[in-house]
Amino acid sequence: MDILAFNHHWFADEWRKLGHRVIVCGLEPCGPDLVYPGAIPHIDRVLEALPEDFNPGAIIYYDNSYPLLLTGISDTEIPTLFYSVDVHHHLNFHKYLGHMFDVTLVAQSDYIRDFENHGVNACWMPLWAPKIVEPIAEKEFGAVFVGNLNPDLNPDRTRFFKELEEVAPIHVCSADYTTIFPKASIVVNQTVKGDLNFRVFEGMACGALMLTEKSDNGLHEIFEEGKHLVTYEKGNIKDAAEKIRYFTDHPEEAQRIAEAGRKLVLEKHRNENRAEFVLEQALNSSKRRSGIVHFANMFAMSIISNSKKPIGTNSRLRAMTLAVESARAALLNREPLTEEISHCLVASAIMFDSLFNVDLAGQLLNDFRLAYPQESLFQVATIRQVLNSGDRAEAERLANEMATEFPPEEIFRRSEYVINAIMSETGLGSSNLFNDQ
Repeated sequence: MDILAFNHHWFADEWRKLGHRVIVCGLEPCGPDLVYPGAIPHIDRVLEALPEDFNPGAIIYYDNSYPLLLTGISDTEIPTLFYSVDVHHHLNFHKYLGHMFDVTLVAQSDYIRDFENHGVNACWMPLWAPKIVEPIAEKEFGAVFVGNLNPDLNPDRTRFFKELEEVAPIHVCSADYTTIFPKASIVVNQTVKGDLNFRVFEGMACGALMLTEKSDNGLHEIFEEGKHLVTYEKGNIKDAAEKIRYFTDHPEEAQRIAEAGRKLVLEKHRNENRAEFVLEQALNSSKRRSGIVHFANMFAMSIISNSKKPIGTNSRLRAMTLAVESARAALLNREPLTEEISHCLVASAIMFDSLFNVDLAGQLLNDFRLAYPQESLFQVATIRQVLNSGDRAEAERLANEMATEFPPEEIFRRSEYVINAIMSETGLGSSNLFNDQ
C-alpha cells in the first residue's frame, strides 16, 4: 500500500520493511521526501505533487506542535488519521482538528474523554521507545536526568533538579539520551503536565531503572509500580532523593526492576508495535463527516493566524482568509455553535477587516445574527461594527431590538468591552500577528 505521512518519519522504515511505499511531506527541504507545495495547500494539491504511480491508501497527519498547515483534509475519500502528541499543550485546538479526520489517536489517555465529549472519534496510542540501545554493563552514572533545562521554558524543572542535586547523587544535563541512559543505573523522569512522555520509554529501553513522577495518562495501565518502574510524588524533592539513595544502595533490586521494564518495552512499545497499530486504525476506520467540520476548520485556521511559530506572513494571511471562508460555509450549512466557536468567529471576522483593510465583518456578523438569533454575541458584535462604521442610527435601532432593559448608550459601552475582551482572549487582536520570531 502507498502511505502519505505528514511532519514526521515515524514508522516509515517499519512500513517500508513490510512492503509498503511511504512518502513523508514536511516543512523543511532537507528532511521530508516532499515539501509542502505552497502556503497551507489543499490536500488535492499535495496529492497532485506525488509521483503518478503513488496512490495513497492512507493519510497520516502527525502533530508537530504546529497548527494544521493543510486544508481540505476532511474532503478526501482516502482514510485519514491524526496523531495528537502534545495534547497536554494543545487540547484547545486539537479537539477541533479531530473533526477533520476519520480517527484521532491521542498520546495521553486522560484526554480521550475530552475528545469524545467533543464528538471526535478518538482512541489512545501512547508514545514508545524510538530507539533500542543496548545497556552497558559497567555503569558510568548512578542516577541521571537528560532533558531541556531552559529556565524560561521549564522553570519548575530547573528548580526541581537544582534542589535535587543538593540532596541526592544525580547527573543532570542536556544531551543525546542514547549517550547517557545506557551508562546509567537510574533514569529520573520529570514531566511538563503529568504527561506520559518519551523519556519513560527511552530510559527503560536503555536498561535503566525508571524513576518517574506519579501520574495518570495511562502510566499504570502499561507499567506496574515496583515491577517495571518506580514513582515519586511530583515536585517532592525528599521523595525523589530517598528513592535515588535507596536504589543506589540496592543495585540488585534496581537491576531487577530495570530488566523487567526493558523486557516489557521491547515486547510491546517499540516502533514496530505502533506502526502496526497506526495502520490498523487508519484502515479500519469509517469515513466520517463531522457536523461542525467548517467551524472546526475556521478554528484551526484562526490558530495559524496567531501562531508564534515561524510559518510566514503569507501563511497567516491565507489562514485568515480560509477562516472566513469556512465561517461562511458553516453558516450555509447551519452548523451548531458553541461559545468557543462564536468567540473565534467574531475575532476572526474583525481581524480579517483589520488585516485586509476591508469592511466584511459587519455584514458577516449580521448574517450570523440573523441566522442564529439566540446568540446575543452576534447582536453585540454587529452593533459594535455598525457603530464603528459611523452609522449611529442603525446601531441604535439594533440596540433597541435587543430584549434588554439597558439603553443604547449602555449597550454600546458593553459591546466595546465584550469585543475587546474576546479579541484579547483569542489572541487575534495581538500586534504580534506578523511576528515570525
